[in-house]
Amino acid sequence: MKVIRAAVAALLASCLSSVPAQAAIEYANNPAPGDAFTNASGTNTGQDIAGSNWYYNNVRANGVVGINSTYARSGNGSVFMSTPAVASPGTTNGKADIEFYATAASNAAGNFNATSILGSLGQLSSLSYEWYRDSSSTNSAAQHPSLRLQVIDPISNAFGYLVFERVYNSLATPVGSWTADDVFGGDYRMWSTGNLPSSFVTVGSRKLSNWMADFPNYAVLGVSSGVGSGWGQFTGAVDNITFGFGTAPPTTYNFEVQANGVVPEPHTIVVWSLLGVCGSLVACRARRDQAVA
Repeated sequence: MKVIRAAVAALLASCLSSVPAQAAIEYANNPAPGDAFTNASGTNTGQDIAGSNWYYNNVRANGVVGINSTYARSGNGSVFMSTPAVASPGTTNGKADIEFYATAASNAAGNFNATSILGSLGQLSSLSYEWYRDSSSTNSAAQHPSLRLQVIDPISNAFGYLVFERVYNSLATPVGSWTADDVFGGDYRMWSTGNLPSSFVTVGSRKLSNWMADFPNYAVLGVSSGVGSGWGQFTGAVDNITFGFGTAPPTTYNFEVQANGVVPEPHTIVVWSLLGVCGSLVACRARRDQAVA
């Protein structure tokens, strides 16, 4: 019997380890053409995206973010982002982000903050996304929607973002076409914000693998993509944000717009269908092993 249990456990582990990245479809709060969340004030605020762990966040000074159909990608939508040329008299401080938190709470201004962690930095197993810079953008030609990890040191409470941008990896910024960047697989350099170590912005910033090796116990609070903070006028989008931790399969988040009515949750269907197949294989293996025992 112990042999049977061991064989079943091995088969289940093998089956689960072969499960590909999960595909999660995240829908806009509003039906087509979708969302366009904005905030005219200079104070960061946000809005939850119903039924998900994603939030429009850090939106200020007429920045705009929303899942809509402006730049459709992998379906009928993506996450639109824009900042104005002049956000308010004398400033270009518009900003707009979309952020993922396992759990979150809003502050008095309506901005969201993490209340739990996703995993440790040393457990990160995947980090990638696709982004688009429209040719109408007049900000620096090197800028595009960034991809970030929000982290905190559980000992010192040092807090901030690890930020990927192409310019600090000596990579060009395409215009008018979707670009895919695999930050984890490419082991790209990431600069830091807040009071994290190496908070300078240079090509010499740490690679992701160095951050993971040097600070494996950093808690990852969220995954973020966004634009702004002194950029000036920008228009573009992001889609297919992928990340994962540990041995669990990573998840790719595809942002779409509901045409009408209630939509299914394909990512749940995919995951449980695969687990159902695994369960069937395990049951068949167990019956076979019992028959020959």
